[in-house]
Amino acid sequence: MRRRRGWTRTPAAISRMAYGYVRVSKEEQENSPEWQRRTIRAYYDARLEGTYTWGGHFCDEGVSGGVPLSERPSGTRLIEKLERGDCVVFAKLDRGFRAAMDAVMWLGTWQDRGVGVHMLDINLDTTTPVGMAIAQVIAVFAELERARISERTKEGLAVVRSRGFVLGSKTPWGFYMEKDPTAPRAKSGIVRGVLYPSPAERKMLWRIMELRDANMKSWPAISDWLQENYPNHRGKPWNRYRAANAYGGGKKLAEQGIDLLNPNPNV
Repeated sequence: MRRRRGWTRTPAAISRMAYGYVRVSKEEQENSPEWQRRTIRAYYDARLEGTYTWGGHFCDEGVSGGVPLSERPSGTRLIEKLERGDCVVFAKLDRGFRAAMDAVMWLGTWQDRGVGVHMLDINLDTTTPVGMAIAQVIAVFAELERARISERTKEGLAVVRSRGFVLGSKTPWGFYMEKDPTAPRAKSGIVRGVLYPSPAERKMLWRIMELRDANMKSWPAISDWLQENYPNHRGKPWNRYRAANAYGGGKKLAEQGIDLLNPNPNV
């Protein structure tokens, strides 16, 4: 078979595709889609043509970098399109990934699938030994980032709890909560307010424990008693499961040495 003049592609290039990925958020003035497309296509023409067949650009416009690649419309289509032997080109690392952890996850996934990645701003080409070394450096920094986030989260939660603020959506038995508009918020939970001891509810918990432990009452019987004496407590009707849950809350306070019948508790 005669080769056409100027034909430089190898037979394997027919099935190996190169795609470009472009992203720009609404607020950005730089990194325009046109600039990214030109940069990616120029790189393809200079470095990849003859090895890969050009497959076009996937573009997410008006999408924040905080959105993971797999949750972006065009990012999702790109991931589904890539096959073994293909490659994807980014003009900049942050066009595809805002966090190093996200980048490392996809670099590893694509490496396992035999997909090459080119990031032009950091000279990354995972199809070469140098490119893989750069990817490993990114992985190291991602691990440091994970450790720092974990450390900051633990420190933040400790500070929040030391100030008396509640994390999460449920107020523990034996307490009531007052909302505080100045309460800080944390990634691992919503800070809702400040806890204060509730003598009335603790007395109820003490009575539940007495009915169960001393009088050997069944949970349905205790539930009926609660619905009669404390109807729809905390906005919900009583049942045997909720009665047992309250009993557990009372037990936990008692194990901590808290006097449930103290009319003026400070803890």
